[in-house]
Amino acid sequence: MRAYTPTSRPDQQGYFDLLIKTYEFGKMSSYIHTLKVGGSVEVRGPVGRFKYEKNSYKRIGLVAGGTGLTPCLQVIRCILESPEYCVGEKTCFTLLFQNRCEEDILLRDELDALQKAFPDRLQIFYYLSNPQTAEFASTLRPFERKGYINEEVAKLLAPDVCPLVCICGPSGFNDCVKKLLVAVGHEEEKSIYVW
Repeated sequence: MRAYTPTSRPDQQGYFDLLIKTYEFGKMSSYIHTLKVGGSVEVRGPVGRFKYEKNSYKRIGLVAGGTGLTPCLQVIRCILESPEYCVGEKTCFTLLFQNRCEEDILLRDELDALQKAFPDRLQIFYYLSNPQTAEFASTLRPFERKGYINEEVAKLLAPDVCPLVCICGPSGFNDCVKKLLVAVGHEEEKSIYVW
């Protein structure tokens, strides 16, 4: 069994969208990418453990590495776009999204559209370790940064700003981010949630 998080809007009915990146030795991802239109797979769920109560946080920090974006995106969408939360919901988000290069940034158009639709409630910072263009992180693009998420960056998610930070990415990435968050004052068991 593999866990995948839908990327669909929370009010979408009749189907859901998944973002599945193919990995050279990934059995499930390779299989799914060989399916033809009309093919099928068995699914079950939801299997999520993350519980959210309306307005329980002023701001939630999210840190994603690569395809780890999907649970972060789902939380953002559910809280900002779901009819269940639209009225009276005030929670804001700061998303730090780490990738290697521009072509690795998944769902960039959708993320930018969400940031434009909710400018007072959603901040997205894109980090690239190996940008391929000179335009990335130019002065006209203040939410793009070259390099890695580091302790200085983690201060954007300090406990007094983001009392909860959720992380999703490869295990080494998650471990590194947890250490950075602890260094800026978070408590691993209380204010850090890892998918």
